[in-house]
Amino acid sequence: PSDVSEEEFDRSCTRCGRVLANSGQHIWRWTGYNFGLDLVMTHDGASLRLKRNHRTENIASIAQPARRNIMYRITVASLDEQKQVIYTKTSGVQSIVLAKNEEVRVMLLDGEVKYPLLLSANFLITTNQPLVTHNGNGSPVGCMPVPESSAGTSRD
Repeated sequence: PSDVSEEEFDRSCTRCGRVLANSGQHIWRWTGYNFGLDLVMTHDGASLRLKRNHRTENIASIAQPARRNIMYRITVASLDEQKQVIYTKTSGVQSIVLAKNEEVRVMLLDGEVKYPLLLSANFLITTNQPLVTHNGNGSPVGCMPVPESSAGTSRD
């Protein structure tokens, strides 16, 4: 859900990284990092796009839901010769719903971007269900979906 706090997102997300050596077209994937979800990133020199890849010949992907809730944060940075940051841009934490084989632009790059470009992508797969972030004692338990039938009731 989009009501996950940035703090909870930072604690629970998966971080993936990549170094893009030049401004040409780059396509890569991070497969299976979360229950077989196949994400493909594309860089065309001007933007970054994210695609939920779905191949029907893979038995595991046949059982995938038609739509997946994904939270992400994309951050890019360029360094000078002394390895000091000279350019940085972030998407901030965003929430999207991707259908099978759907693609979205996640960042438009500025003209002053320099290469090599360091890319950091944080992903969190969420559900439509409300989240329990503490148990009855107030202790954190992470992101656990609450069944709709018990949403809004206290849990012991």
